[in-house]
Amino acid sequence: MRRATLVGVAVLVAVGVAMPIVVWQATEFLAGWEVAERLVPYANAHLLEEAAEGLYQPWRDPVFLLGVVCNAAVPMTIATLVATRLHARAPFAVIAVGVLTLILIDRHVLGGRFPFAIRVAFLLELCAVIAAGLLTSAIVRRKSVG
Repeated sequence: MRRATLVGVAVLVAVGVAMPIVVWQATEFLAGWEVAERLVPYANAHLLEEAAEGLYQPWRDPVFLLGVVCNAAVPMTIATLVATRLHARAPFAVIAVGVLTLILIDRHVLGGRFPFAIRVAFLLELCAVIAAGLLTSAIVRRKSVG
């Protein structure tokens, strides 16, 4: 199980670093800088201000949702797919590492100075990571049994 967990975490790191770069560059190329900034509203002062005023809700923004899927759910899906194929319990450790890492990286978002809508968006991202990992693991285990 240790090997499967390490491989899963390595895949998570590799895909988790590559995807945001690729998605950002592609979004910027296709739609422009202003649209690409909406992928990560936690780091955009303008979006933070709009969220504080109640004018911006990330969960209604298709660009933010694209970022959640591509930058959070896809890396976790790929990592748990690999980990599950190697050992049935390894994905749970991979999911835990992914969630803890995401919390560590974006811990400032949970602080009181961030607007409520932005904190909800971050929790949505955490839920997407957990759901992607658990769903992938369940599907792969079901297919290997059946």
